[in-house]
Amino acid sequence: MANYLIKALLPAGLEDLLPPEAGQEEVAGDAAAGEALFNSNSVSACSACHSTGDDKIVGPGLSGVYARAGIRTSLDADAYIEQSLREPQAFLVPEYPAVMPSFDKFSDGEVLDLIAYLKTLN
Repeated sequence: MANYLIKALLPAGLEDLLPPEAGQEEVAGDAAAGEALFNSNSVSACSACHSTGDDKIVGPGLSGVYARAGIRTSLDADAYIEQSLREPQAFLVPEYPAVMPSFDKFSDGEVLDLIAYLKTLN
């Protein structure tokens, strides 16, 4: 039975307990919150060193980073990006200096938000 039929039979407020429909990937994190964090005015804003396109600033441009992240190491894309934030020296992109600071101050939720935002950068 399709979820929409089950939703009609559920008491209000319990719809979130259903699994996503086939073909709909559940997305963790909030891309808008991740974009705000990426562009934050703090000294360590991601946008100070990374463009959202292909342009190199200090670090590589992040267009398509999520697709590339899944093939760089044995980690899946989410784990690679989290490791890159928390332990940036663990895997360096060739031809770029090892200058990225650790962002282990980010909460797990903030990391998920950043990953959700990076997924939108095609």
